[in-house]
Amino acid sequence: MANSLYLPLYVLLGLLMVDAITEVGFVGSMVGYLHDNHGNKPFEIQYTAENGIFLLPAKPTHPIVDQGHTSNGAAGTALVLVGILGYVVLWLKSRPQHMSIALLTRPAFLTWVVLTVLSFLLTLAALAYTFTVTHSTSNQTIDLSAPGNWYKAVLELQFQDPNEKGDIRNHIRLMEGWRWNLIPLFLLGGAIAVLAVWMAIKERKGAARQVYKETRQTDHFNDATAGVRVSWV
Repeated sequence: MANSLYLPLYVLLGLLMVDAITEVGFVGSMVGYLHDNHGNKPFEIQYTAENGIFLLPAKPTHPIVDQGHTSNGAAGTALVLVGILGYVVLWLKSRPQHMSIALLTRPAFLTWVVLTVLSFLLTLAALAYTFTVTHSTSNQTIDLSAPGNWYKAVLELQFQDPNEKGDIRNHIRLMEGWRWNLIPLFLLGGAIAVLAVWMAIKERKGAARQVYKETRQTDHFNDATAGVRVSWV
């Protein structure tokens, strides 16, 4: 049964790694946008009542970015500790092994199983935290806001350069992209954690049955040997 789980785990690990790389790229794009010239150069906004222009800071006074760091950490953990390490551990388990290697592989596999569960919980926390922060900073003070909500509010203004709106829209899509991308990352991580735990349980039960079988065989052998000795006497 445990061997039949290798293929679905390989497939899910591949999908998880692709999704994690996408998540890291999306978050990195937001961070880069906030720190390059677009994030530091003020926007020129038309003030129609005075027929003039005022300069609007290109990012909130106190941007809330902890959810981005948390999501980036969850994606990085899934990529390295679950994806890459998982391929290595499963590859070692699927190969014929000497006793010395087998003794090292089993603890490594159990450690990886624990990491899949912890990574899943971290992704769950990032998912809940990100959506909570985004919702809580919607339609309120503009000085304390998530970057995505800030730029959505900014789009309601009249820009001196209309091309800047298109650039902002593109980056809003990326900011929303990494938020929604946490959902498949969460689902894939959960599926992998379930299969990994299931595999560990199946292997543990199989090992227990093997020990029981060997013990029974030893007992039968000892009983038979004792009978032969009695007959000989």
